[in-house]
Amino acid sequence: MLKILVPVDGSENAKRALAHVIELTQSGLPLQVHLLNVQSPLQSKISLNAIASQATLDAYFHELGDEALAAGLALLNQARVPYQYSVEFGPPAKTIVDEAQKRGCHRIVMGTRGFGLISNLVVGSIAYQVVHLSTLPVTLVQ
Repeated sequence: MLKILVPVDGSENAKRALAHVIELTQSGLPLQVHLLNVQSPLQSKISLNAIASQATLDAYFHELGDEALAAGLALLNQARVPYQYSVEFGPPAKTIVDEAQKRGCHRIVMGTRGFGLISNLVVGSIAYQVVHLSTLPVTLVQ
């Protein structure tokens, strides 16, 4: 069974990537999806720590991650695709690559921001970083 990691952030681009993976299952390809949301709260924690505890911040960012996962989980349930999911914390590109390896995934499928491949490469998108950090195949869906 092919294991595919799909990072999602709640955007239409991420939904298109997940729809692509679901189409693969409907063509008969047996696979399991790991849906991943990465929260990168470190940039704002400095000011937020003054008004909330670390536990409160972690719960808040985990809740944001759950919200970002919700639409993708609904699509996977509707399509009856086997899946696992998680919310992780850290730098997005590195965390995506690390989680794919840790979970024994065979590939990463992710959306781009919709500017087109060349524009994404020029502006240094997360997708571009994942392509360069990963030893696994990465499929980018526009």
